[in-house]
Amino acid sequence: MTDHILDHNYSLIDTDGKPTTWAVWSPERLNDDPRYWEEHGVNALEILSHLKVAMHIVGSPRYEKAYRDLIEKHHPSLIVVEMGDTVAGYGMPQINRPWLIEQVRTLTGKIAASRISCNWVGPMWGQNEPPYNKSDARVKEVSQLLSESVSPCRYIDSTAFARPGELPTRDGTHLQPDGYRKWSTAITDAIVRLRGQGS
Repeated sequence: MTDHILDHNYSLIDTDGKPTTWAVWSPERLNDDPRYWEEHGVNALEILSHLKVAMHIVGSPRYEKAYRDLIEKHHPSLIVVEMGDTVAGYGMPQINRPWLIEQVRTLTGKIAASRISCNWVGPMWGQNEPPYNKSDARVKEVSQLLSESVSPCRYIDSTAFARPGELPTRDGTHLQPDGYRKWSTAITDAIVRLRGQGS
């Protein structure tokens, strides 16, 4: 599949011989075609992910070269990492701090080497109920730990966007659509504010 995508200028070709509507990863189309503005960030991340997986499974230098070329020629001006829930260990007796710090430092080390600005968005409030058991205390704890660990990224504290329980969830962790809209708007505002401060 990855060879097909590379052979067709970062597009997936359908049975009619034409590129599909949404399987578009070509930097020219993502960066210059207004029809793909909303898909720009997600699709750019998708193709880099496809290439990383292919590199891991197959080991072909072709995928490494394509990955490096995309980053060097079409690199982002800002990396936004939205991670907190996946490392928080909700429902566990305690956070595995050494593991969390190692994971964060591995990622931030690679970001620092890229010399691209970075913002790290921490976890949002949830509810302490199954299946995730996302307690307010654990959210505060992981948010504090991340705020101290994500440098050179600037930390965006999602807990400042709402009070605990203010944004309803579907399952204790995943927000309802209106909550995601409010959260994404708050993240965007925070990023714009940080950019205005020269970060």
